[in-house]
Amino acid sequence: MTSTLIGSNPTAPAPRPPAHPELPPLSPAACATVAATLAAAPQRWLRFAATDAREGRWYERILREDRFEAWILGWAPGHALDFHDHGVSAGAFRVLRGALLERHTTRDSTDTPGQRVHLTGATTAFGPDHVHSVTAAGTAPTLSIHVYSPPLLTMTHYDVAAGSAPLATSTEVC
Repeated sequence: MTSTLIGSNPTAPAPRPPAHPELPPLSPAACATVAATLAAAPQRWLRFAATDAREGRWYERILREDRFEAWILGWAPGHALDFHDHGVSAGAFRVLRGALLERHTTRDSTDTPGQRVHLTGATTAFGPDHVHSVTAAGTAPTLSIHVYSPPLLTMTHYDVAAGSAPLATSTEVC
């Protein structure tokens, strides 16, 4: 299987479809293993890790294979991404530096969202029904690796309130 390392290029062609669509996607646990493996290989992502020089949130796809893709994300302190899913993709993320506050639920849950803080070295995995918001916690920039399988096609954003299922507000094509 061939990997493609992708840098920042807003005029790059759209993501290619899987070369082997018959291959099943990775499980959430397998996505977590990929994230941990990439975290242990900084030569794969270190050149993208200049979080101190940026504001808000930035991201770069660092690996693309037929069954999954990996991204590195930089988060300024306090920056938040609203409730969203990852379409049909399962995924995982690993905190390389800093901390991420995650509020989480599922697409059909009416319960109050759960909340957890992921510190440096923490890895979490989730299935395709996972809906979450993510915020950089603390006073220093945060850096994380995210893995999705199959590669992202869409992300839907939601309004989330206790007592009702998440309400989709917009969908973006990735």
